[in-house]
Amino acid sequence: MKAVLLSLAFFASAALAQTTTACGADYIVEACLGTENGKLASCATTDYVCRCNAFGNILTYVLENWKIRDGS
Repeated sequence: MKAVLLSLAFFASAALAQTTTACGADYIVEACLGTENGKLASCATTDYVCRCNAFGNILTYVLENWKIRDGS
């Protein structure tokens, strides 16, 4: 389960970074992802609660951002 969540969050954030649609608020996206990636980086390698929460936050933000950009 952890590996699936880690993989999904990684691919989702990579795909969001490659979005070609220009948005005037892209700096907000970058700031949020930078903050959340920083939180993830501060987690110990074996602190799965910390890592799961950080990946969950990243994934939630990425999915919500796609929904907004896609108009869903």
